[in-house]
Amino acid sequence: MEKSWVAFSFDGNVSVNISKEDYLDYKEDLAFDQLCKPLSEVMIEFIQLNVKGEQVRIIDKMNNLKINIFR
Repeated sequence: MEKSWVAFSFDGNVSVNISKEDYLDYKEDLAFDQLCKPLSEVMIEFIQLNVKGEQVRIIDKMNNLKINIFR
């Protein structure tokens, strides 16, 4: 099964892949880039929080989602 993922290159580029299953889970018809941009922004926010030593804020945000990220 294909997974959704985010990759960060050493030169600062961010790549996002949304699995077909995740894409189809959305109720609204959204363009692929409309899904990828917010996901990459969240990942960048998480990296910034990690660098600042605020990992607990990342865990709080993930817990607030109330979804299983390991499906």
